[in-house]
Amino acid sequence: MSYRLISIVLRALSELLPTLVTSNPSSKSYRSRAGEVEESRAKRGEGRSSIPEAYCFECATMHLGVAKVLLREAVERFDRGGPKEVIEEKVRRAYEELLGAEDDLRSVSDPRVKELHNKVEDLRKWVYRSGLLASPSKELVAEALSGLSKISEEVYEEVEARKEKLLLGLKKLKERIEEVERRLASQREATPQAAQAPQPQATGRP
Repeated sequence: MSYRLISIVLRALSELLPTLVTSNPSSKSYRSRAGEVEESRAKRGEGRSSIPEAYCFECATMHLGVAKVLLREAVERFDRGGPKEVIEEKVRRAYEELLGAEDDLRSVSDPRVKELHNKVEDLRKWVYRSGLLASPSKELVAEALSGLSKISEEVYEEVEARKEKLLLGLKKLKERIEEVERRLASQREATPQAAQAPQPQATGRP
C-alpha cells in the first residue's frame, strides 16, 4: 500500500512539474497558453476555490507575461508611428491581463506570493489612475512596462525557487520509492526460501 501511495504522489508531482517549471514568463507564447488555461477552466466549470494554488500561480505568471509583451509592443508602435487605436487596444488588453494576474495571485496563500500580489495591484491601480487607459503616451507606457518588468523578474525568481523545491521533493520521493522497492524485493527473495526449508521428520515417538 505504501508503495502504491508513493507512486501515485510521484506521478502527480511529475505531471505538475511542467506546469510550474516555466521559462521566462514574458514570452509571446504565453498568450495562447493563458487563453487555453482560462478556456479549460470555463469548460470544467471550476471556481477559484476548486483550483490548486500552484495552478493559480502558473496562470498569474502567464497573465503578467502577456501584459509585458503587450506593453512592449505598444512602445514599439509609438516608435513606428502606429495607429492610436492599436496602441490603446494593446494597453487595454495589458490592463486586463494585470487584473487576471491580480485575481490569480489573490488565490494563493503563500506570504511571498501575497507580496507579489500587492505589487501587481499597486501597478494596476497606477495604470488606472495615471490616465494611461484613456490617453496613452509613450512615456506612461514605458513607465508601466518598467514597473511590470521588475515585478516579472521577481515572479520569475519565485518560479525558479518553486522549481528547485519541487525537484528536491521529487528526488526525495524517488529515493523513498527505491527504498520500498528494495524492501519488497528482499521480501520476495526470502519468501520462497522459507517455503522450501526442509521440515523436521517425524520420529514416531509420542
